[in-house]
Amino acid sequence: MDKHELKEEILASISGEEWAALAAGTLQTPVNDFNRELLLRLRDSTEEFSGPVDEGKVIRLRETVAGYLNREWADEPMAHKYVVGACLALGFLYDLPLHPPASARYRTVTENGVTRYFCPAREPGEGSVCELCRAESLPPAEVQE
Repeated sequence: MDKHELKEEILASISGEEWAALAAGTLQTPVNDFNRELLLRLRDSTEEFSGPVDEGKVIRLRETVAGYLNREWADEPMAHKYVVGACLALGFLYDLPLHPPASARYRTVTENGVTRYFCPAREPGEGSVCELCRAESLPPAEVQE
């Protein structure tokens, strides 16, 4: 799979009516502002997303996020596709951390044009969405107790 195909898959998962409601802010399904804005940015993007995407990681991220949402937000199943789509776009198209910056309060370091993200909320371990996130753990000396 390549990035262009993934973008098209994410866009196709949302109907024309849903896109219109997202843009107008009238979607009846709860979608936070961060995910809403990200999805609209993706829809309106003229950026050419190219290059390969590890399909196994796409599947793992989709399943991990869906599993979490099924456990923690079971009462809003119609909202899940927006969260999953936003996570796929963040992780594989925009190459950004999966949590909204305001909630995770990342530390960033840019060296030689490469930005590294350090996340205080990172939870390592199999089955954690953090294992598929580009953010790294804070160095032990910087973790606040």
